Amino acid sequence: MFARSLLLVFALLMSGLLLGWNATVADELPKDTNKITSLTPEQARTLVREFNGGPLAMKDGVFEPYPLTTALPLGGLKALDVATARELAADTRTGLLLNGLTELSDNVAAVLASCQCKAMYLDGLTSLSPGAARALAAFKGNALSLNGVTELTDDAATSLATFTGPWLYLNGLSSVSTPAATALASHKRSRLALGGLTTLTAAAAESLMDFDGGELSLNGLVAIPEPKAKTLGDFKCRELWLGGMHTLTPAQAKQLAAYQGGSLHLSGGAKISAGAAAELAAFRGAWGLHLDGLTPLTPEVARALGTARSPYLFLDDVTDLSREAADGLATFKGVLSLGGLTTLS
Repeated sequence: MFARSLLLVFALLMSGLLLGWNATVADELPKDTNKITSLTPEQARTLVREFNGGPLAMKDGVFEPYPLTTALPLGGLKALDVATARELAADTRTGLLLNGLTELSDNVAAVLASCQCKAMYLDGLTSLSPGAARALAAFKGNALSLNGVTELTDDAATSLATFTGPWLYLNGLSSVSTPAATALASHKRSRLALGGLTTLTAAAAESLMDFDGGELSLNGLVAIPEPKAKTLGDFKCRELWLGGMHTLTPAQAKQLAAYQGGSLHLSGGAKISAGAAAELAAFRGAWGLHLDGLTPLTPEVARALGTARSPYLFLDDVTDLSREAADGLATFKGVLSLGGLTTLS
C-alpha cells in the first residue's frame, strides 16, 4: 500500500512538472510566430499542437500564391535541424511557411517532404542542391513554393518536375537552360509559375510549349522568342499568363492570338495600338481574353476589341469609358467584364 502511494505521488509530481514545462515552453514563444528565430524540437512540438494560427503576408487581401485558411508562419526561423524539422512535419494546417531559411540540407529537405500540410513555402532559399530538390519533390501537398531560387541546375529541375502537387512556384528564376525547360515542361499538374524569367531562348521557349498543364506563368517576359519548329498554336497549356508584356506590336499580338489555350492573360498594364488590338481579337480561347491592365481605352482600340472572337473579354482596369469607346465595345457578342469602372455617363 505504501509503495502504491509513493508511485501515485511520483506520477502526480511528474505530471505536474511536465505540464509546467509545456506551459513554460508555450509562454516562451511569441504570439507572432514570425518573430521566432530559433526552435528546439520540444518548442516545435508545442507549436504544432497548440498554435492556433498567426499573421500571414497578404497581397490585395489574398495570400499568394496558394490560398491559406490556417498556417504556421515561421518567417524568422533562420536554421532548421532534422529533429526540429521532424516535429514541424507533423503540422496538418494549410501551410507551413519557412521563408526565413536561406540554406536547406538534403536531410532536412527529406524530413520536410513528409509534412502533412497542404502547402510549403521556402522562398528564402536562393539555391537548391539536386539532393534537396529530389527530396522536396516527394512532398505530397498541393503547393511547393521556391520563389527565392535564382539558379536551378538541370538535375534539380528534373527532380522538381516530378512533384505531383498542382502548384509549383519558381518565380525567382531569371533564366532557364533548355534542358531545365524541357524537364519543367514535363510537370503535368495544374500550375507552373516561372514569372521571374526575363529572357528565354527560342529553344527553351519551344521546350516549354510541351507543358500541357493548367497554367503557365511567364509574367516577367517582355516578348516571346519565335520557336524554330513550333508556334503558339502548338501550345497545349490551358492558361497562359504574360503580365510583363506592357507594350504589344501588331506582330507580337498576331503571334499571341495563335495560342490555342483557354485563356490569355495580358494584365501587366498593356498599351496596345488599334492594329495590335485587331490582331488580338482573333484569339478564340473559350475562357477569355484578359486585358485587365489596359488603360486608358481609346475608341479605336475599343472598336478593334469589339470584334473579339473569344466568348469572354476582360477589361477590368478601365476606370472611365467614353461614349465612343462604349459604342466600339457594344459590337462584342460575348460576356464583357468592366469591373473597374468608376464613372459612366
